[in-house]
Amino acid sequence: MPRPVNADASATQQRILKTATALFAAHGLDGTSVRELAAAAGVTVATLNHYFGSKDGLFDHCVAYAYAPLQELAQSLLSLLGEAHDPRALLARAVETTYRFGRREPVILRLLVRTALFGGGTPATGRVLLIEGVLPSVSAFLGPRLGRSPESLHLGIQSMVFLTARYALQPPDELAPLVGCARDDLEGIEARVEAHLVDAAWRLLSAD
Repeated sequence: MPRPVNADASATQQRILKTATALFAAHGLDGTSVRELAAAAGVTVATLNHYFGSKDGLFDHCVAYAYAPLQELAQSLLSLLGEAHDPRALLARAVETTYRFGRREPVILRLLVRTALFGGGTPATGRVLLIEGVLPSVSAFLGPRLGRSPESLHLGIQSMVFLTARYALQPPDELAPLVGCARDDLEGIEARVEAHLVDAAWRLLSAD
């Protein structure tokens, strides 16, 4: 039985999105041409424009596509608020969860970081999800337990987000000499980076 036309169209759109997300993450919006996008996805420029309107339209769809797994990460972080019994335990779980997400989804993380740093700031979806959602919730949990106002923690938490993302995107062979592990000791590298990030978060956020 032949595949439905809608199924083929959906598969094509998903292939374009996945391919374009990787290219935009690596080279940015300005560094990626429509022809490169179409060729990498195995479609014509006309097909790409038919589905997404333009390169800018495709980029916007890629950012939205990237935020889908980030929403799952946000829900995981918020669920920790009901499980943690003390602030250090929450910080440890939150840092480990975020770092492992970045290691698991480097393309998505790279696109979001590039967009936040060089694309005019965090998109509206990200502001609602993270800055207006996760950030105040985590701050409200930590503030009373650390003897600080929730608002005073916002910048420190944001700093830890960027620090965690930076290490998550760094290749293991570059991390190995930093943490004193052999380059093939991936588990050791990950464990030491996570421990460092947890310690950094505790020092930064528990300080007066």
